[in-house]
Amino acid sequence: MARFVARLSGAFSRTGRFALQDKVLDVAVTLEGMYELPRRGKSYELQRRVARFLGTDATDRQGIRETIKRLYKVRSEIVALLNFEWVRRCGG
Repeated sequence: MARFVARLSGAFSRTGRFALQDKVLDVAVTLEGMYELPRRGKSYELQRRVARFLGTDATDRQGIRETIKRLYKVRSEIVALLNFEWVRRCGG
């Protein structure tokens, strides 16, 4: 658990040009590691597990699921953009 706390701590102290993107990726990767997600359906399973762990009632859990869903959507967009930039730079 200490490595997850350290990664989150590092994420929130990031600065610089790509700090926001790095923070999103660090939080997403940390949550993925904490919950040992399956290869398929990661977003859904992450939403479900985090909401179950943190939520106090059905309304609260639904709000948490929506937040995690948005986080994972942004994470996926960042990764797709990074992949596009990498391929473009490599002449692919």
